[in-house]
Amino acid sequence: REAEELCVEQRPELLVNHCYRTYLWARILGDFEGLRYDPELLYVSSLLHDFGLTDQAQSELAPPCFTLIGAAAADAAGRRGGWESERSRRAAEAVTMHMNLRVRPDAGVETYLMAAGTQLDVLGHKFWRLAPETVSAVLDVYPRREVKRGMVELFGQQAAVHSGSRARFYRYLGQSVLLRLAPFPE
Repeated sequence: REAEELCVEQRPELLVNHCYRTYLWARILGDFEGLRYDPELLYVSSLLHDFGLTDQAQSELAPPCFTLIGAAAADAAGRRGGWESERSRRAAEAVTMHMNLRVRPDAGVETYLMAAGTQLDVLGHKFWRLAPETVSAVLDVYPRREVKRGMVELFGQQAAVHSGSRARFYRYLGQSVLLRLAPFPE
């Protein structure tokens, strides 16, 4: 519940829907690949993975990578929810690592799936594995709300404040072009 409440506090709405889609894509990909994972841990980490991109987190006082804010929120939510420290740590790690260029299953199945879910939603990675009716069902419940434009803006803000961040690195790699090429309409 805490993760849901924190997720809903995120603005703009495109970020909230992105977090929920990340979770759904991660579950779909995990089931497709026959992976065993902790669905609650995946849910919490997915809902909080971009918490550091919220308006209140955009300052020079924030950590140099926005993922650290979401990781701290996931860890704290897990602990307050009665999770063992290792489970909370794994949720935090999934949030932190989702921005890596490549995340392998041996990094932790939830970490791998959450990264795969974000990459599918933002860049269309592994999109070809999804049935068109599955894509439609997810987008009907959690519309994209101009996520391509919004992510470019949010990453631009993050890159401007934190010059050594992964957000800045991805902008250098041409993230806005990759976003525009994603197989989603907006």
